Amino acid sequence: MARVSSGVVARLSDILNVVYRVGLEKGVVRAEDIVAESGLSDRMVRDYLNSLVSLGILFYVGAGKYTVNFDRLKNMLELVSPEPVVQLKLTHFIDQPLLNSFKVQKRIDNKLKSVFKKLKLDLFFDGSEIRAQIGRLVPFPGSGILGDRYIFPKAARFIQLDNVFVPGSASEFKIEHYVVWDLVVLSNAYFSAAIYNEFFENGLANHRKSELVVFPDFASFSGKEPFVNEDPFYELTTDFPDLLGFARNIAAKYLMEIIHLKTAISFIEENADKFEVFFRARDLIPHGYFFTTKQLELLKDKMFKLFYKLLEVAKKNNVLIASISYKIHDNYFLRTIEKALGKKIAETTDDNFLNLILADGDTTALISREVERGKPRVKNWYEFYIKYKELVYRVDFIAMNDPFEDYEKIRDIAYSSSTLPPAGNLYPGPASVSTAQFEAKKNAENVRNYISRVLHNAFAQHLNSLEEKRNNERFRRVFGE
Repeated sequence: MARVSSGVVARLSDILNVVYRVGLEKGVVRAEDIVAESGLSDRMVRDYLNSLVSLGILFYVGAGKYTVNFDRLKNMLELVSPEPVVQLKLTHFIDQPLLNSFKVQKRIDNKLKSVFKKLKLDLFFDGSEIRAQIGRLVPFPGSGILGDRYIFPKAARFIQLDNVFVPGSASEFKIEHYVVWDLVVLSNAYFSAAIYNEFFENGLANHRKSELVVFPDFASFSGKEPFVNEDPFYELTTDFPDLLGFARNIAAKYLMEIIHLKTAISFIEENADKFEVFFRARDLIPHGYFFTTKQLELLKDKMFKLFYKLLEVAKKNNVLIASISYKIHDNYFLRTIEKALGKKIAETTDDNFLNLILADGDTTALISREVERGKPRVKNWYEFYIKYKELVYRVDFIAMNDPFEDYEKIRDIAYSSSTLPPAGNLYPGPASVSTAQFEAKKNAENVRNYISRVLHNAFAQHLNSLEEKRNNERFRRVFGE
């Protein structure tokens, strides 16, 4: 029987994990199965299942049966990638597109209204009052919020980008498991990094003059033998025999970041005279995990070394490094606001909270961030949130000059080159970032497909050779030479 935690968010998250497990095992979800797994009453379980239907996590198919929305799960996992997800949380699924869909409808059904009320999100659908309260707040000393306010209304300026490059980079990894005769398990990780250097002319993107760099270059990659050193895939079972399960995902994350950093360093060294800001998808500062082995420590050290090298190259070439994050996991800004107001506001993440109170072009004040446990030490690390049309994203950067001057430069270039994500698993923000994400995902899949074919052919030839050898031995035993 699963242990169910106290608290609305925790209980719904626990039920969510039980629901997905049952859905995977049985194909359908019945209330009685969840009752047996969770130990909760039938009435409470049905209430939770209906809440998950209202959130689009489950479909009700009739006769007391539900099915899991696996498409939604897949999109969510791709957005939070490469962070290993061990337990699903309700906050993974309450996101900006969901909140926006209800804001557009102007009407929320009673079940969903009940969920939002439990999470205290109902306060924000008419955000004028809470927005006015926050607008009057002055950041308190030691809050980490710079300036005389928390929100800068209409701060982002649309500037006409002309004869300007705005590069964006992203990386991707895929892990594939192969089984031979149910005896040998081979786990491969495939990686790709992409940079799209988007060229703007008279305020419009000129794709003919834009530049795409993809690593590995699949055309030149064709014909190589598997597992050549420095190739963008690694045989984890052999190279890292002490890495199992969760640790494999961590190793893959480190290796992906290593490829990403190498590609960015090389690109900036060769092209720094073309741009002022280099945007990266995901976190600016790489995160090291405390679940560790000798191999993981070696990979983490290599990743941190390359991160410092990237900052060194950027500083030398007077290039600002900024990262774009979407699908935020923490609520640092919200907790700071709650402390200033002296009351609890909501149980949600910063992106959801800010989506409900910011307007297009608004940004938060600069947030001075301290070094986090598990990350390499840095100075002058700042972040801010910005809303482009109906979506909020976060920008992190290492200031090289006055942080407000760097903020204004990054803010206006980011806003002026922004687009809404063309697909559900891509980021809003500078279009070059989402293009780089698309190209990295596509290239990682191409590498996976190519190497998978090579491996499957090799497995088939090996098994055919074994079968032929075995039959020849049988033939000799019966018929002689």
